[in-house]
Amino acid sequence: LLDEELKNTLPRLYEQDNKDVKILYVRFYHPTYNWEWYAMEYSPLQKLFFGLVEGESLEYGYFTLDELERIGAIRDYSFKAKVLKEGEYYGKRTV
Repeated sequence: LLDEELKNTLPRLYEQDNKDVKILYVRFYHPTYNWEWYAMEYSPLQKLFFGLVEGESLEYGYFTLDELERIGAIRDYSFKAKVLKEGEYYGKRTV
């Protein structure tokens, strides 16, 4: 799910906190349960992501690489990094 290139590309946790422009770097999804995770930041030491999570609701949250692997999440290799914009549509909801 996470190769070295992506691990080196993702900003570390809290690096986007004070920035006006926030970027979604990678999308993971569950093929059966219709959940999606958009990673914005990552801590290699903790294997912890921060990003946008769409499940029962759309919210910012933390999720781990181990958790994604355990539930069988899949990385969307066609997803390209994009700027997160207020009011933008993600899956079934807007931010």
